[in-house]
Amino acid sequence: MRKLIKYISLACASVFALSSCNDDEDLLKVNPSTFIAPKIEITNSDPIILSEENATETAISFKWSAADYGIATVPKYELQLDKKGNNFKEPKSIATISETVYDITVKELNNVATTLGLIPGTAEDLEYRVISSIGTHESEVLISDVVSINVTTYKPKGDPVLYLVGGVQSYYGKNNWNAGDGLKMRYIGDGTKKVFEAYVKVGQNDGIKFIGQTTDFNPDNYGTSNGAQNGQLENSGSSGDVKIAETEGDGLYYVQVDIDKLTYKYVKMNWGIIGDATPNGWDNETALNYNFTDNVFELTTNLKSGELKFRSKNSGNKIYNEDWKFNIGDSSPYTAYDSGGPNFKVSSKETTIKVKINYDGITELEGL
Repeated sequence: MRKLIKYISLACASVFALSSCNDDEDLLKVNPSTFIAPKIEITNSDPIILSEENATETAISFKWSAADYGIATVPKYELQLDKKGNNFKEPKSIATISETVYDITVKELNNVATTLGLIPGTAEDLEYRVISSIGTHESEVLISDVVSINVTTYKPKGDPVLYLVGGVQSYYGKNNWNAGDGLKMRYIGDGTKKVFEAYVKVGQNDGIKFIGQTTDFNPDNYGTSNGAQNGQLENSGSSGDVKIAETEGDGLYYVQVDIDKLTYKYVKMNWGIIGDATPNGWDNETALNYNFTDNVFELTTNLKSGELKFRSKNSGNKIYNEDWKFNIGDSSPYTAYDSGGPNFKVSSKETTIKVKINYDGITELEGL
């Protein structure tokens, strides 16, 4: 089949019901001189200042007139953006649609603009255009006019971070009291509140502190004031160690830190199995024994056919006044915080159950 240079060859079976497309005579030929390219409709020429607070809102509605190929078919439109001066050498394709309008959110536009090299906080120009096409062969491509927009981007804040350091880091293959080896706590705030948690193996004599960076112990260095173990923190290089296991001894501890309020709370976790497959049914947990050396909760027991979950009722009551706040269900990955996972379904057997909880709450299970 020879290549058509001055005419568009469109597969004709769908629209014009021709019997086949085996040779050039079976292809519809249309005259490119009659084509009309899409034209950008200017909706807002004002500078666009993007902010993370408005990330989900519409930054701009791109609109254009429909391309006209002289036939009753709907073109495809590709919306492209590029930094002004790049001449669309490596543009970003934002959308390929059949509609003639596309709304882009603040977050989407910010991501595209920064990818194209715009500097956060600086007003710079982007250019955009629309390319239309039809058919599945070498269909004529029509390119719209090019329009500029002035955009000021932002640098996303991301989630706050906090690291736990101290005499417990070596339990996780790291160096004690080393800022670069800080254990990253799990962020549980809502984007505005700085609240963190960790599930940490702590010995009775182990001290810990909290830092906001892994480069050094400054500027964020959170510890006790004058050594007082009262749930209060201060940010100071002279702050003292937090000794959460001093009273109750070795164990796996849940630790929660609120940097906004400069407070911390903790509980020595007791974990068990609960459900109709367990010895105590759904009424009470059957306790697991904690192996401090291996950092594992374990139990050899007889399970019935049925369902179960893992739960730390004492922790939920102490921290949230809620029995089920800390439970492990059948979800991927397994987590010590309530992920809403379903019950585990098990068969009748004697088994040794093992539960190992990492400092970020991610959990390993054996024996089910």
